[in-house]
Amino acid sequence: MNAGNPPDGARDRILSALRNRHVEPQPEPTLDGDWIRYADPLTQFCNSLELVGGRAIRVCSNELPARVNSVDVFQEAQRVANFVPEYGELAAIWDSQADPHEAENVDFCLAPGLFGVAENGAIWTPTDQIAPRSALFLCQHLGLVVPAADIVDNMHQAYERIEFGEGGFGVFISGPSKTADIEQSLVIGAHGPRSLVVFLTT
Repeated sequence: MNAGNPPDGARDRILSALRNRHVEPQPEPTLDGDWIRYADPLTQFCNSLELVGGRAIRVCSNELPARVNSVDVFQEAQRVANFVPEYGELAAIWDSQADPHEAENVDFCLAPGLFGVAENGAIWTPTDQIAPRSALFLCQHLGLVVPAADIVDNMHQAYERIEFGEGGFGVFISGPSKTADIEQSLVIGAHGPRSLVVFLTT
């Protein structure tokens, strides 16, 4: 027998034992519980977002174009993708009908977020208004517009609010792209957006 290989017939015996094992079905877990709550979810969201490498800007809805224009990475952007149509002053200057791979050439992408989560700074982002959705992941810098009133305390509340829309796809985004090796050397923006700014609108 070679080192590391099971004895003859062991594989079949193991698989047969697994097939013959009867497991009683279990009910789905309930979302009711004494989950974490915050006295000020909005402030906690901003703090959590900062911890994961993002930043929040509180802004009145009618001031959004001006505040976006003031962000340094937007000012430096040559190619902008805008998926927030109600703020039309931010004209999209990137052809959203292009090959999805071309989203890697987008310097700044502005997209809507449905709600945020205070405990981890995550934003639920359905993609039915974003085409191609690759822009969320391939752009150099990402901006999300989230209503300040729509911040929930925890992920249990978030699961209850998830909606997929016509696109059938959504994603939680928490901070810019991050990766770390076993020596805990953290690198921001290695596999996606190098920065994330969340515009909390009132």
